[in-house]
Amino acid sequence: MKSKHCDLDPAPTFLVKQCLGALLTLATKIINLSLSSGVFPAEWKQAIVSPLLKKVSLDTEVLKNYRPVSNLAFLSKVLEKVVSVQLMRHVEANGLLSRFQSAYRSKHSVETALLRVHNDITKALGSGRCVLLVLLLSAAFDTVNHDVLLSRLRRMGVQGMVLSWIRSYLVDRSQCVRIGSVTSDPVTLQCGVPQGSVLGPLLFTLYTAPLSGILERAGDTIDNGYHLYADDTQDYAAAQLSCLSVAAEDVSRCVTNVSSWLGRNGLACNDDKTVYMLIRSQFTRNVPEIPNIKIGECEIEPSETARNLGVIFDSLFNFKKQITSVVSSCNMAIRNISRVRKYLSPSSARIYTQLLVSSRLDFCNSVLSGLPASTLRPLQRVQNAAARLVTMTKRSDHISPVLADLHWLPVAQRIKFKIILFAFKALHGCAPPYINELVSTRPQLRSLRSSNVTTLQVPHVRLASYGLRSFSAAAPSLWNHLPSELRSCDDLRSFRGLLKTFLFEEAFA
Repeated sequence: MKSKHCDLDPAPTFLVKQCLGALLTLATKIINLSLSSGVFPAEWKQAIVSPLLKKVSLDTEVLKNYRPVSNLAFLSKVLEKVVSVQLMRHVEANGLLSRFQSAYRSKHSVETALLRVHNDITKALGSGRCVLLVLLLSAAFDTVNHDVLLSRLRRMGVQGMVLSWIRSYLVDRSQCVRIGSVTSDPVTLQCGVPQGSVLGPLLFTLYTAPLSGILERAGDTIDNGYHLYADDTQDYAAAQLSCLSVAAEDVSRCVTNVSSWLGRNGLACNDDKTVYMLIRSQFTRNVPEIPNIKIGECEIEPSETARNLGVIFDSLFNFKKQITSVVSSCNMAIRNISRVRKYLSPSSARIYTQLLVSSRLDFCNSVLSGLPASTLRPLQRVQNAAARLVTMTKRSDHISPVLADLHWLPVAQRIKFKIILFAFKALHGCAPPYINELVSTRPQLRSLRSSNVTTLQVPHVRLASYGLRSFSAAAPSLWNHLPSELRSCDDLRSFRGLLKTFLFEEAFA
């Protein structure tokens, strides 16, 4: 666990870890007593809330622009972790969460969630349809009703001493708010789970589990899909142009049902953060005007762009806005590093550049698969600038030898690396089920010497400029072009090394 210190701790966390040999027996006894008695220690129910601004650009005078993160005692989070691991094991074994819920689950991530949504949208665009997408954000952890949560857990098979422990964990909690050196008086909480805790996010996910039943609906003329990530809900419907009005009504009805369910369960939609957009092919003509959707008393107008789990979606699905945003943030990081570059050793400069630049280039870059080289060129310029900064290379020098010396894959190969890696994980059951089902092996009609090498089925698409960008088409296509010895590898670590070597030779041969 992270060595984050809380003022409620009797000793700094790093010191506790250093003295673990002497403290381990005592800590284990405290945790086991708590679990066996069904009582969460009262001293660990206190929290210091630090309001953190969600974005630097937001108005500091508006309270809802802050995230109330609870700072908790270190050992309390250790106890929460013990319970969280066991509770998640029960949840996964009994299939208590929707398969399209990607938050706080093993093998799941923001990127896997976006990759599935991206796949569904590009497949729809590739078949000549449009997609209506709604992004909903609920006011999450603070208003969870404890009685409803406990009742829901009971129906999920959480009973006896376990349920007693969770009840003890929830009730009689208190918090104070600290801004700078000023601390408020503590206040007892009547509802909610602590944001910043280990167990709170999982309890919130279980609290909102019934939402999937509302989102799992069928339409005769349209295809529907949804995805959940903690308090982020996205619902989308694909339809032909002639059926857009039907799709809009369906999406509007679903949003109304979700909003009503949240209200009945003590939660609420952030109406001003709800985004509604029509995604269409650049070749689509005569797109009809779609109506606004209504949430309570608030009308949501269609938008041209939307930030979805950190990635900007646009109405033509070309990700130019996302690339512009990444380039801007990377250039700022490069300028900051350049100011102190003369004080850094080459290894330190490389580490800082990888942390601040390469990580941004790699974040969810799988959704950029299949985009034209001209669209990706600004990202490559950023990587070139970062490489020149690390090696102090002149702008007039050729960049390929520099990238090769740094062992940095160019941007296009980094995207391929990510897609192929997800294909490997899907084939070996190391990805979420909703990713695994997107790839299928091609049947062998006759026995050949290469029969032990996996070949994937490439689906037929109508509009290649979009359909071939979907993971279900891009992954098999890239996979089948790998050498047979690479496709026959079944160890993830070995495969990563061999794949990087293959793509490195492809880029710099």
